[in-house]
Amino acid sequence: MATYLERHVAIDRSRLLDYALSYARHGWRVVPLYERLPDGRCACERPSCSVPHPRVPTLACATTDEEEIRRWWRLAPRAGIGVVITGRDGSETLLPIPGTSGP
Repeated sequence: MATYLERHVAIDRSRLLDYALSYARHGWRVVPLYERLPDGRCACERPSCSVPHPRVPTLACATTDEEEIRRWWRLAPRAGIGVVITGRDGSETLLPIPGTSGP
């Protein structure tokens, strides 16, 4: 089910790379996410997965490196955007950016 933001905030999906780079320039570590298909399924083709989830193996791959971010979005230009935050205890949490993972 779509969130309030996904229903009411327009995201220009042709600018996902620009958005990801902007987050990185603000110091936020980003990862590409699998997109949601029009029928609601995840593009990763695993029937039991949740959407959105990273296209990278671990959250430790999150980066602010613009070259790496450009490479990720060159490989998957429709990828959603996730921001990874690190807690005081060192745990990492994925924050999917609403509206970037598809319909």
